[in-house]
Amino acid sequence: MAPAAALFARGLALHQRGELAQAGALYRQVLQAEPRHVDALHLLGVVAAQTGNPLAAAELMGRALELDPDHPAILANRGNALEDLHRLEEALQAFRRAYALAPDQDYLLGMVLRVQQHLSLWDGWCEGLQALRRALHSGGKAAMPFEVLSMVDDPELHRRCSQIYTQDRFPPDESLGPIAPRLPRAPSQRIHVGYFSSDFFSHATLHLMLEMLEQHDRSRFELTAFSFGPARADEWRARAAGAVDRFIDVHARTDREIAAMARQLRVDIGVDLKGHTNNARAGIFSFRTAPLQVNFLGYPGTPGSPLIDYHIADHVIIPDASLEHYVEKIVRLPGCYQPNLARREPCKRRTGRADHGLPAQGFVFASFNANYKISPEVYDGWMRILQRVPGSVLWLLVAHDSAERHLRESARQRGVPASRLVFARSLPVDQHLERMRLADLMLDCHPYGAGTTASDALRMGVPVLTRPGLSFASRLAASLLRTVGLDELVVATPQDYEDQAVALALGPGALAPIRRRLTEGIARSGIFDPALYARRIEAAYIATFERQQRGLAPAHLDVVEWAEAASATSAARAYGSVEADSGQGIEPLLAAASQSYRAGHADRAAGLLEIATRRAPGHAGARSRLGAALLALGRHDDAIACLRAAVALAPGDAEFHNNLGVALHARGRVAAARDCFDRALALQPQYVAARRNRRAMADALDGPG
Repeated sequence: MAPAAALFARGLALHQRGELAQAGALYRQVLQAEPRHVDALHLLGVVAAQTGNPLAAAELMGRALELDPDHPAILANRGNALEDLHRLEEALQAFRRAYALAPDQDYLLGMVLRVQQHLSLWDGWCEGLQALRRALHSGGKAAMPFEVLSMVDDPELHRRCSQIYTQDRFPPDESLGPIAPRLPRAPSQRIHVGYFSSDFFSHATLHLMLEMLEQHDRSRFELTAFSFGPARADEWRARAAGAVDRFIDVHARTDREIAAMARQLRVDIGVDLKGHTNNARAGIFSFRTAPLQVNFLGYPGTPGSPLIDYHIADHVIIPDASLEHYVEKIVRLPGCYQPNLARREPCKRRTGRADHGLPAQGFVFASFNANYKISPEVYDGWMRILQRVPGSVLWLLVAHDSAERHLRESARQRGVPASRLVFARSLPVDQHLERMRLADLMLDCHPYGAGTTASDALRMGVPVLTRPGLSFASRLAASLLRTVGLDELVVATPQDYEDQAVALALGPGALAPIRRRLTEGIARSGIFDPALYARRIEAAYIATFERQQRGLAPAHLDVVEWAEAASATSAARAYGSVEADSGQGIEPLLAAASQSYRAGHADRAAGLLEIATRRAPGHAGARSRLGAALLALGRHDDAIACLRAAVALAPGDAEFHNNLGVALHARGRVAAARDCFDRALALQPQYVAARRNRRAMADALDGPG
């Protein structure tokens, strides 16, 4: 074997083991001997990209393409480097050329579609999606999982894509052997949670969860942060390091070394905060870091790995009907699954519309989602909304001049003058929050909706209109909106979405009551209460850990708030968990709901009863009790719907008719309420409450029905 060939073979072996520095050194030695060695140029470029130097990567791969211009893999990898340099049009050209040469190359179709999204360039989009679906359904490696979330609203396809990708790139690796058995723990021993992320700096993920980390009960939990991202010395990283027992920079370690370190530290629960997002290290979890491994916050879909045991979510994000689309088991928290800071201060310097290019008058629709989330179908709807609301504008956040140009041209093609679009660029967080208040209504995207962007808008008092679909990624804003009680902003169809946006823009004063209820809902729901959230996720960790300690396999679990803690001086809540797919019935939920309702906690009772009605849709009593709890919360229309369902299930129950009458009366529907009380008395003539309610109607018999 020639010396250069031997050096290259050694370098390739080191590269495949993740030893990048040593591999790069050998590739350079190859090039000293053979400057025109195409594969050494290419793979040295790959090493440069993997070590955070996309400029060098693009240059090296460009030299390789001069020698072999029709090499699909080099074209694709150079496209990735160009994309990292924000040279998107050049990247798309490289990807398309590679795809023309080798359409079956792994993950290449997803790369083409991904850059089209970032450019808001939709020529051939439908054909590309059809090819993507066909390839994934046949088991092809057509795209990486995160890309597909924003392309199709299909949780089954998301699962299939994740499984294909995980099996290809991060299959289970047993080289570290099984984790040594853990002895049963005393209640006083802490549960060791390891958080794994590349985002322990000023990043959206840490912005959401930092105060949750700081609020963890350190008497019950030992915390270790494994940071495999850049060592950026900022306040956020410093606070994260101060919130845990140990903060370990592992960016230079291999996946196997990191997993071995977690095992040595005896981590009980390894929490992956990245999944399949940018700069993820899913390979760490292929070696198993801990007896339990959990997907949380970073990736809104199934990781597709048999080694991920649990996924933290809530009932809106993953309803019962969607459980089958997840490889891992789901632990659903009360309220919204998304943690948040208690406060997130906007810039003190106030700006006006003119400062952002907005007109002095007219309704301002806005979408501050990253523009890759804008699908052509959503954009079509937005243009129709603008046409129906004279003088309105659409305020969009874009990261690239070409995307702005394409969106303007797309508006003109849809009959909307480009002047109706206003474009924003990224700003520091405090300035971004300050400008958000100038929007009248945030329009969510589909199928990948707003997460942090939605919570920021609600924090600034700006309502968000969303259309959830079937997938996790499409239901992020819906979870927040339902938690704060703004159900009317969660709509079912594209036409409902357009009609509601237009009604809110044209209806005099239509937004004012929604904004008031938003303020009340934020205070009531605790969505910006990191201490409350910490208790909830701790309950999830405890429930999963205790199952594992008892030798039980992972199961779908619901975390529920059973009652207020006994101490009068404590604001802590007591929690329990129930198996979401167990056959134990709903009696424990009904009992806990009754206890909460009697204690004056209708919100908690409603949460428990919602779980009960999902478990037993035909249980009339659960539906009636849920209606009473919703009525106490002022959610009259929802209460009426629940109580009508209870009456339909048990038309011979006088109590259900009476309760429906009470709800109808609260909504001002006097004649309909009177009829309900009459039916209750016909069924049970001595029903005192119904007779009292019927007498109260005597002076209002001619009210609207």
